[in-house]
Amino acid sequence: MSSKVSAYMQNGVKHITISGTLEMFEMKTFKKNLYALCFAGDFSSVVVDMSGVKYIDSSGVGILVGFAKLIKNAGKHVVLVKLRPNVASLFHLAGLDEYLLDKKEKK
Repeated sequence: MSSKVSAYMQNGVKHITISGTLEMFEMKTFKKNLYALCFAGDFSSVVVDMSGVKYIDSSGVGILVGFAKLIKNAGKHVVLVKLRPNVASLFHLAGLDEYLLDKKEKK
């Protein structure tokens, strides 16, 4: 299953929804789609809905960390929300939960 990325703007917040699987073999396309949607328009923060992500590997985590770093370096806020337990545990094990996850997602 491939990944899908969509976005909409509401009250200065960019809402991005990601679904599918985030695996190494499709990261180039995923990164291109994610960055294109995010960096269009003016926004103060980004909320990434991960509820549709069934599986993510280390390359997917790397893309999201790089994405978050760019957003934060621009002085904006980014948070990942609605992670499935298997996806959230990967961020927790990697020590990224404090950096990227919403407080409700942290375990």
